[in-house]
Amino acid sequence: MNIFKLDTTQMLSIPGNLSQIAVMPNAVWGIAPDSSVWVFVGTNNPLPPTPQFQNVPGTLASIAVGGDGSVWGLSSDSRIWQFTGGKFQNVPGTLASIAVGNANAVWGIAPDSSVWQFTGGKFQNVPGTLASIAVGGDGSVWGLAQPPPTTQLDFDWPSITFGNGVPVGGNAHLTIHSDGTYTFSGHFHDSGATQYNMQLVWVVKDSTNTAYTFEHQGQVFGTFESGSRDDDWNNSGQNDEIKQNWANIVAGQTWKANADANGDLTNLLTTALAAVGVVLSVVGIVVSVVVVPPHP
Repeated sequence: MNIFKLDTTQMLSIPGNLSQIAVMPNAVWGIAPDSSVWVFVGTNNPLPPTPQFQNVPGTLASIAVGGDGSVWGLSSDSRIWQFTGGKFQNVPGTLASIAVGNANAVWGIAPDSSVWQFTGGKFQNVPGTLASIAVGGDGSVWGLAQPPPTTQLDFDWPSITFGNGVPVGGNAHLTIHSDGTYTFSGHFHDSGATQYNMQLVWVVKDSTNTAYTFEHQGQVFGTFESGSRDDDWNNSGQNDEIKQNWANIVAGQTWKANADANGDLTNLLTTALAAVGVVLSVVGIVVSVVVVPPHP
């Protein structure tokens, strides 16, 4: 990328091409696209007649500088380098990122997200994990942590009601986990006089347009029937498709649930699949194979 510097009131082009740049008092350091290291000495206005960057032996993937002139870098293999004695010298350890406030405030994050501070001539571990870190010239240290990974998704249908005077109500809940375990539960209650065959389907679609389906069929009886007014279910299990595609499920997690009384399970499933949009494949997690016969 082309290099520019503010010279009093305007941005002036500086010869060279850099992919990274770091600024400290009276010097600017940079890394070129080929990983070579460059330094521009003397940044005070006005610029010298022929400003230019000068090559410094070595190659780096990233560079960080402090307000007191401290210069540190990381090579592509995560090794650590300190500019001292006029050259870059290796410091034991590996880091994914490094931040420099001054000679006494050098911090880094290792590839495993552990945090390290350069003190006593070496990097020492500091409890905690971070995704990024920043250090001020006065030694202030701030960081950002990754949110904890999502290991559980909950889907709720807290109040299920039906039109056309059907006196049945209920609720349903679906929980899935990153290890592939799931719990599919629910309840229907008949407060009327006659019985109903109940159907419910739940569809969860991931970011690759794969749909995971959960089905239930049951029966509730009314005042003039001998069976129970309640239909309760709780299906638990484990499915490797959920486990293997967990990241896609978390990224997508579009869902739709449909229920009906004296309806058709196949039609319910078809409608739910259409509601979640494009579906390229379907994985049946809980498949209802029980056909409830009409009550005499």
